[in-house]
Amino acid sequence: MRHEPETEDKDWKRIAAAFLRSPAQPTPYETEVFVRKVLSRLEEPSPRPWLGLRWLVPAMSFALAVSLMLILRPALEVASPDDELFLAGEEASGLAAMVSRPDSPTTGDVLALAMGER
Repeated sequence: MRHEPETEDKDWKRIAAAFLRSPAQPTPYETEVFVRKVLSRLEEPSPRPWLGLRWLVPAMSFALAVSLMLILRPALEVASPDDELFLAGEEASGLAAMVSRPDSPTTGDVLALAMGER
């Protein structure tokens, strides 16, 4: 029992017209009612006062760590250049000896200082 192609085509068109119809366009009132129903289901966003506080713990931890490092670090005695010149006296070495000499330093003096020979 074979159907002819024209009959199958007519059957398909009839079935498609019954089941695959596009729905009618909603009216503006129906659209507004739908939107209100959807919006009524949504929850109101609660204010989050703690949102700004989430960075408080890391920031305070960093500040505490830096403060402890500055307080507990070993004190380094660093003499300023002018103090070093005053304290150099007769046994001056390095830069203090070069600067405190009455004659100007030569290129060889600077090279010796840079190479660590003085």
